[in-house]
Amino acid sequence: MRVPDGGAATGDTAPGSEEHGETDDALELSFAETIREHSQDLSAGVQARKLLDEMLELSARHHSARDAKLRALLHGIREHQCPLTRGAAWKPRRVILFSHRCSGGDAKPERCVPVRFVSACPRGHLSDIDWTWWTHERKPCEAPQLKLEEGVSGDFSDIEVACSTCGKRRRLIDMTHKEQQDRCEGERPWLGLEARERCDEKQRLLVRTASNGYFAQTTSAITIPEPESLRRKVQSAWNILQSATAETLPAFRTIAQVQAALGSASNAEVLAAITAEREHLPEAVPEIRTAEWLQFLAQPQEKPGEMPRDRTEVFWARRIARPQGLPPLVERVVLARRLREVQAQVGFTRLEPLTKDLQGRYDLDVALAPMSLHRDWVPVTEMQGEGMLLVLDEQQVHAWELSEPVLRREEVLRAGYERWRQGSDSKLPFPGVRLYLLHSLAHLLMTQVALECGYPASSIRERLYCAPHSDAVPMAGILLMTGTTGAEGTLGGLVEEGRRLGQHLARALEDARLCSNDPVCAHHEPTGRDDRDLEGAACHGCLFLPECSCERFNQYLDRALVVPTLGHEDVAFLKTPWT
Repeated sequence: MRVPDGGAATGDTAPGSEEHGETDDALELSFAETIREHSQDLSAGVQARKLLDEMLELSARHHSARDAKLRALLHGIREHQCPLTRGAAWKPRRVILFSHRCSGGDAKPERCVPVRFVSACPRGHLSDIDWTWWTHERKPCEAPQLKLEEGVSGDFSDIEVACSTCGKRRRLIDMTHKEQQDRCEGERPWLGLEARERCDEKQRLLVRTASNGYFAQTTSAITIPEPESLRRKVQSAWNILQSATAETLPAFRTIAQVQAALGSASNAEVLAAITAEREHLPEAVPEIRTAEWLQFLAQPQEKPGEMPRDRTEVFWARRIARPQGLPPLVERVVLARRLREVQAQVGFTRLEPLTKDLQGRYDLDVALAPMSLHRDWVPVTEMQGEGMLLVLDEQQVHAWELSEPVLRREEVLRAGYERWRQGSDSKLPFPGVRLYLLHSLAHLLMTQVALECGYPASSIRERLYCAPHSDAVPMAGILLMTGTTGAEGTLGGLVEEGRRLGQHLARALEDARLCSNDPVCAHHEPTGRDDRDLEGAACHGCLFLPECSCERFNQYLDRALVVPTLGHEDVAFLKTPWT
């Protein structure tokens, strides 16, 4: 009997198998000896391919007791590193399918597929569900025979696990009730068998292909050449300046070496740097995003025909003339023709992503699921691309934050954040209404720019520069960027759209006024009955973007803070058209 390609056998042994002229054991032995004999011969690729195809065919014909022996033999072939198996071009012509014979006199073997439900916990643990134990509610069953019965809706309430032996039935919706959830077993299968740890969290039902099954937690920085600080300039002439005082400094500055080192720095600044060097005080280093922000703002005005010198320049940006139609709420636009972002994955979470602070740092009190037990390094990628920075006017943003309607809206958002924080381990304070404004505006802009820049929305990413007005360096800006790994850069389509930013903002204002899910979307409150505690007026119809484009996993969004929406016309930052 011959089984069609990709099929499973319908009997334990094929009738008339003796007609092959030799027993299966002898055939297997000859296969193994032949492949071992030619495993070191690079010219045996064609013969090895034929032998492996015959082995897979034999395994498909004999799916019962001989499967274990054949699998072991195939494993031995792989162990010997046949030259063919090292090549990426070879693909087997037949696929081994697992089969299962249900109970009953007339039952036939059926194709087996893994169940699509697993259990997980917020600490990242993942394990199979003990279906027998769960279905029978921790009570024994003599001979459990379980089956999954699904209704037409696919909802958890319409899926049951039934035992044909004792008749016990249980719906999957029960596994979502906290009082009926078992304690997590602490399994980490991606780390190996020895990686199990104690966990006091409750198991939660998870669909294997659900989007909340894996949230990569990454941190990144943009490569920007750092200008030499005044402290380092003082160090370069320290043999002269170490004895300088307020009275002698002007005389020291007449020395050519000192004048070349200090440049146009004032005497007061130089004396402060000299004092810090004498006392061996640590040099103040700004946070990553603050340092990037200051470097962007320090870029010179663009000159006609000015371009990067060569490919060795990893950062090149210029402040452009005010684009036509730009609202007065926007202070400036900076275009970066060259950007390099270094991105590192430090861990991952399940069920819910971790939140970052305004500088892009994670809460150190919240444990991430590790990617390895014994490695002390993390995977890092370099993204070469381009971007444009939109800088809002700080004084107008601050005045908007202090308006009475915005303060009332901020209290609603704060209440939702506090309710979310009670159910999480985060200790970060409320980020402020400014973050919701910048994040929502960034999503609206990405949607509009993606229509004309040549890149899809999934290829454009955001980087938010946000700091309150009370900080030493307040920030209110949005960087939209795109890039690829293993390439020298992009083609400039995103940068050129920065010159038409006024038109994109006007269209974003018009399109965002009404969502296809209004009035439900516009009237959504973070303190509502659902679990969307970090979102105001936001949904898939207006603000949500692919999660690879959003650095905050489509949270901290509120369309009402950007444009007038139904019921919230008085809190918008962009209230009326400006063109």
